[in-house]
Amino acid sequence: MKKIPHLIERLALGIPPNAYEKSVNEREPVNLTYIFNATWFYKISYAKKLIDEEGNLNEGIKNEQDRMNRLALKAIEYSDIEKKYREEKGVPSRYEFDKL
Repeated sequence: MKKIPHLIERLALGIPPNAYEKSVNEREPVNLTYIFNATWFYKISYAKKLIDEEGNLNEGIKNEQDRMNRLALKAIEYSDIEKKYREEKGVPSRYEFDKL
């Protein structure tokens, strides 16, 4: 479950939560369960702020949730694309920074 906080942080930074990355060379794509869990944990953290005490919609929080929804959908798509790629081509080569 230590992947969930990492994926939530990716969402907060505006990055789709489609992979757990210890470093550039240590990347592990995640499955839909992780993507959904991270997205829901992130979303419920805004639940009380979305509507204020007077019943007004907080547009800023709504926009943030809309952005989070788009990132989650991208993560789902990326997850499937990467899974198919790895099945057909194998794991991509690691980056080789010493050759730059």
